[in-house]
Amino acid sequence: MYSVCTYNETLYSNLYTWGQGGSGQLGHGLPMENKDSPHSVQELLGMMVTSVAAGSRHTIAVVSAPTGTAASALGMDK
Repeated sequence: MYSVCTYNETLYSNLYTWGQGGSGQLGHGLPMENKDSPHSVQELLGMMVTSVAAGSRHTIAVVSAPTGTAASALGMDK
């Protein structure tokens, strides 16, 4: 079981995920399913993603916004 994440460090970085998604760790909402190609995480659009960590059933993204820095958790065991 695996998932893959990538992001680009621009003013508004988009987080793209793909791979095993049965636990919601890809952040694409319902249905929770596998993705064979990169898809942007809509929940984080417009936010500056500064770092990402992925586990087997979850993904954590650190985002920076005008109001401060926060962590966004996706999937199980978050």
